[in-house]
Amino acid sequence: MSHPEMMVSSELLDEFRTCTQIQYSGKLNIKSSKGHKWIFYYRLGRIVWATGGTHPFRRWRRHMTQHCPEIDIDQMQLNSKDLSTSNDYWDYKLLEVLHEKQKIKREHINSVVEKTIAELLFDLAQQAHFNQIQCDRINDVILEAPMSFTSADMSLKFMQDTWKHWSEAGLANFSPDLAPILRRPEQLQQMVSPAVYKNFVNLMNGKYTLRDLAVKMKQSPLPIARSLLPYVLKGIIELIQV
Repeated sequence: MSHPEMMVSSELLDEFRTCTQIQYSGKLNIKSSKGHKWIFYYRLGRIVWATGGTHPFRRWRRHMTQHCPEIDIDQMQLNSKDLSTSNDYWDYKLLEVLHEKQKIKREHINSVVEKTIAELLFDLAQQAHFNQIQCDRINDVILEAPMSFTSADMSLKFMQDTWKHWSEAGLANFSPDLAPILRRPEQLQQMVSPAVYKNFVNLMNGKYTLRDLAVKMKQSPLPIARSLLPYVLKGIIELIQV
């Protein structure tokens, strides 16, 4: 028997599948009734990039730190023609610029692209569970020479699986873009060892989202969120928006 909270909206899945079947090239604009927006870029029915969501710059920076550690983002010298933030896919253009300047390899770009698409598909699945979703295909922007092609079928399966596991862990109402902050340190101190307590104090300061912590701790967000959930339910830790 399927549990409705684990299901991804069938209309949403149908839209992604249609884009694949008709070998669509262009943008798929998606908007939730809460005002969240995502854009998926297609080339011949395959997803080549995605952007939007809650923390676009934080996400780009996190994936670059994880997959392209040789790039010092704070020291990047970019001129205005390299980057126009009025452009929806400025993050993709930055990858292109770094590749042209031979600063990053194609396999690193592939990792950034795949992780970005997977992350946004998960966020979309979570939003679609709670809100109405509207999709529009607009082929005014076609990425002509994509740096990475992602199988839409594999991506959708990953989206369904990750959302299912997240829901089953009791986390459906919590976004991985929320940041844990320690609210009752004295209570926590009585429950854990000094070493664990020190870790909590250092990391649970409201500055790092669950996704940021996952990169720092070399894990996925799910085990981290699952381990924090008992403390969240007791009010010892709160998950806040950054």
